Order: sequence, then structure tokens, then C-alpha cells
Amino acid sequence: MSRHQFTIQKVQSKREGGGIVSLGTRQAICALFGKLNTAPEVDGGDVLYGPGIRVELTMSGESVESIELSVTEEELFAMLFEGTPTDSIGKLARMVKVNGWYLYNLETGQRYPSIVRDDDDDDDDD
Repeated sequence: MSRHQFTIQKVQSKREGGGIVSLGTRQAICALFGKLNTAPEVDGGDVLYGPGIRVELTMSGESVESIELSVTEEELFAMLFEGTPTDSIGKLARMVKVNGWYLYNLETGQRYPSIVRDDDDDDDDD
């Protein structure tokens, strides 16, 4: 059975210099994912496990450069991302938006959240 694969990155706008920037320190990222009941099996581990997801941190020193997220259970992931009847948005989706990150679906190429700021010129081929 294939798992859905996502990557989480933070991208600077062109006017800020462009490129991918750090998501934060390992400690900060683990604290954020801890709110989703997601943590490494061993202290200092780069792989975190939680309800419906497996999260792999791509490190550069103590900075997390990107996150590879694999869905291990569709129903639990749906609640984390889409929310529940009492939540209009899932905790994972909220975490991505609040931190200025992008979640890319590696199968479809879709990005969440979509870019709606005045920096859409980043997408030009010119």
C-alpha cells in the first residue's frame, strides 16, 4: 500500500532574497509537533511518530531545513489536517499556516496554503 508523501518547507519571497530557509531548531520543531502528540522514539532522533503520520527532519546542524511527512493512517491524518466537526481547520494545517510554512503534496504537486500574497511574481518563468 502506498503512503501519501508530503514535504514541509519555508520559502522566502524574491524580494527577501528567495530560496528555502530554516523551519527552526530541532527543539522548536519537536515542541510544535509535540502538540500533535508526535515525537521521536529516542531523544535527539530525526524521525518522529504520531497519530497517522511519520515525520522525518532534514537537518543542517541544529536547524531543520525541511520535513518529510508520510501518512501512515488516512483517517487520523484527515483529522490532523482537515479538522473535525468542532475544528474548522486541522491542527497540522493551522501549524503550517501560523509558521509561514508550505506543505507540498509530492504526488500531486499541490501546495498548502496556496500563494495568495502580492509576491506571486515568484511563480513567473521570466
